Amino acid sequence: MSSSASPSVSPSMEDVLPIRGIDGNTGEALPIGPASGLREGTDPYRVEVVRWAALDLPSILVEEDLTKMREQYRIPSDVQLILPGPNERACFPREGCTALHLNAFVSGMRLPLHPMLRGF
Repeated sequence: MSSSASPSVSPSMEDVLPIRGIDGNTGEALPIGPASGLREGTDPYRVEVVRWAALDLPSILVEEDLTKMREQYRIPSDVQLILPGPNERACFPREGCTALHLNAFVSGMRLPLHPMLRGF
């Protein structure tokens, strides 16, 4: 089995790369970097998908944990808390949902998010 050497590129999270669809149309610019799961290659219209370690780590939360989190971090009752399914991961949340890690709350994040932060 042969492998081709790929350039070692460490772009900043501010870098973006236009992605071309199969039909050649340019899609939206996507962030490139470690957190995005994308890495820039030699072709400016080719992106290599990097496998996240989180894909192998299913959630261990149970319904009781959500109740405790709501109480401990004062999550308003109008914020719906949903347990992920067995094949769901935080790096790919359900459509219309946002996945949050417990560490975000431990670090001081609270809900509802400030209006300035909602657009990010």
